Amino acid sequence: MHKKIFTIAVAGLLLLSHQPIKLHALLDTEIEKEILLNEIPIVTIAALSEEKPGSASSHVSVITAEDIKLLSPRDLMDIYDLIPGFEPGVFMTGGQYAVIRGLYSPNIPQLKIMVDGVHINDIDKGATTWITPGLSLDNVKQIEIIRGPGSALYGENALAGAINIITKDTEDVDGIQITGRTGSFKNKGGLLLFGKKLKDNGLFASFAWFDTDGAKEKVERDVLYGTPYTIAPNPTSYNKKRYQGILKLSTESFHFKISYDNNTMTPGIGGMVYALTENNTIKTDLLTTSLLYTYDRNSCQIKTSISYIDQYSHSRLTLFPPGYTIPSDRDGDGDIETFPHGVKGNPEYKNSRLSLGSRLAYTGLNKNLLLLGISYDYARQYDVGHKMNFHPLTNAQASDGISIIDFTDTLNWSKNEDRSIWSVFAQDKLRLLHNLTLTAGGRYDNYQDIESQFNPRVSFVWSPHNRIDLRCMAGSAFRVPNYNEMYTRNNPANAGDENLKSEKIISYELGGHIKLDDKNSYLNINTYYNRLTNNITIAYNSILGLPQYTNSDSKKTFFGLESEFNMKITDWAQGALSYSYTYGEDSKTNLKIPRISHHKITAGLNMAYRKALILSLTSLYYSKKERARGDARRDVDAYNLVNTTLNFVQIQDMEFSLSVHNLFNKRHVTPEPEGFITYDIPRPGRDITFKASVKF
Repeated sequence: MHKKIFTIAVAGLLLLSHQPIKLHALLDTEIEKEILLNEIPIVTIAALSEEKPGSASSHVSVITAEDIKLLSPRDLMDIYDLIPGFEPGVFMTGGQYAVIRGLYSPNIPQLKIMVDGVHINDIDKGATTWITPGLSLDNVKQIEIIRGPGSALYGENALAGAINIITKDTEDVDGIQITGRTGSFKNKGGLLLFGKKLKDNGLFASFAWFDTDGAKEKVERDVLYGTPYTIAPNPTSYNKKRYQGILKLSTESFHFKISYDNNTMTPGIGGMVYALTENNTIKTDLLTTSLLYTYDRNSCQIKTSISYIDQYSHSRLTLFPPGYTIPSDRDGDGDIETFPHGVKGNPEYKNSRLSLGSRLAYTGLNKNLLLLGISYDYARQYDVGHKMNFHPLTNAQASDGISIIDFTDTLNWSKNEDRSIWSVFAQDKLRLLHNLTLTAGGRYDNYQDIESQFNPRVSFVWSPHNRIDLRCMAGSAFRVPNYNEMYTRNNPANAGDENLKSEKIISYELGGHIKLDDKNSYLNINTYYNRLTNNITIAYNSILGLPQYTNSDSKKTFFGLESEFNMKITDWAQGALSYSYTYGEDSKTNLKIPRISHHKITAGLNMAYRKALILSLTSLYYSKKERARGDARRDVDAYNLVNTTLNFVQIQDMEFSLSVHNLFNKRHVTPEPEGFITYDIPRPGRDITFKASVKF
């Protein structure tokens, strides 16, 4: 333990600098000067108005385009590594998730993810599982992250936090920029950006593509270990291919965006049931459009928006490998069930979401910023399909055990369904004293198919000194049951429950920000206490004879500490150190919440030479994770990773970078909770990437 912490200390200290309302009624002239001179990023996610991260009404982390260039994160998983209280992971299908302050669920339905203010969590799993893995971070201007409840502003799924990924626009690209990349695991990709500003009008376009075979890490044992059907030991398969196109048009008052994403990926372990298999693909097509109109006069600003998302997901999965046999007669035809080409399943579905909203910001009242908003969402799941070579209820061969049979009209895995949501919110940001600001508000969400929700939030920020900001906050948040949890049926693995209730959390936070000098050196400390009720889990239903999604009757409590220290050491070196402690407990069993790293340390150092060479070092430490009660496997080992990036910048409008993730090729894993993958899910080893960029 001491040796690992010493390794982190030697690595140095990490740069974490930690269509919103641009009203400065609550920002005095000195703060504006500070932001301009020291390049402190402006955030809007905490209160839908411009704030400094240190004095924001909620605890906010910011990753800027400069951070992305210096640290070369590959995807959102690497971003989560940089955020105190977050721990990334993968599950067997290759989808991504994060443990957020101890809260864990596959697909991360407790985290609201937005791109340019449009939320992209789907209605099937409440997640962005198949969308975010190939996100081109080179096309990102800034990522803003709330750690803590966000439903008072953002409604459903902002239980543990909210993320807004702000992509680049006309003002960020003047002309043409081309980026290419290559690296380990046959990684290759490219990005083309074009931006042009003509008076008050703007045009922006981008095209990105990415292709990789993914890491090939050996899985020693799967759920079929000890049978003649297993193909273990065998490597994981994380093939990914993505194409994305974006077009933005803007005038003084209007902003239009349309984007199309095409994603193809291979589940890491296999086809959903913990068995290593081959020939699996999950394909997702996502079309997103949005239109924003802004009316801005004197002390009044009105923003009216409409957005539409359409997603098509279709999978071709091999659940068990070729030759798999059930040594019993499941359908009464006198034969055992043999599958020469393996057990196949081809589920598919479409999701769409139409959102309309309008928001008023008014500063005509003395020392107030009043926000009022109303929105309507219509979400639906349609064209649900179910094709396979086995019977959904008996697991017997369908036909000859080879042919794929369509069960869509008879025994579908889910159903076509829709959901309407009316929402209203109000928030007042009031300067009570020259150094004391109150932010208070709440949001009401009325659902057609489940119980409605009201979530308040109140926050005080007190600045006893011009270098010190202290914050206390209390609020609640929720996440709705998704359609997978409500409507799964005709599935021998588990069943849904249409009577599920929303998960609910009540949170209390106390924190402070201390500015240490005039060079953007600071110290952040934050503590929190969360209480979760109606946790959606899976439990065996004796009447159905199989596991079913249900609301737990126990309460889960979480508390923790998060700290960040950023320091400009010299004109050519800057570093930081962050530490977070997380603890969770189940009130019914009085047992610790398993599979949590109680301690996380992130450290790093950025060093520049004549602004042409920049070397970045990052060290990540996660403490061991304890197993759940009854799991006889040893605890998951602690691990320490070191990443580094070398940037060559401004060489005749060209930039180059060489990055190495997991420099020392350390083995580390994501816990597999059920024990079917005995030695857990292996994560990638050393990953080298070279990038080159040119501007015209």
